[in-house]
Amino acid sequence: MLQYRVEVRQAWWFKHYAVAVAIGSVLSGRQPDMGKVERAIAASLSFRLVRERAAVAA
Repeated sequence: MLQYRVEVRQAWWFKHYAVAVAIGSVLSGRQPDMGKVERAIAASLSFRLVRERAAVAA
């Protein structure tokens, strides 16, 4: 039987970006542009399908 798992990785810069957006939003009292935030989230995530070895049942 084949088993797979999905690895999700986040770019190193995304946490810094999210903190900067949050601080800017608090200081300005305005909402961030969600279109730009969504594009940054999409750019920062990567997905990989990894095949796992199946254990042989005895």
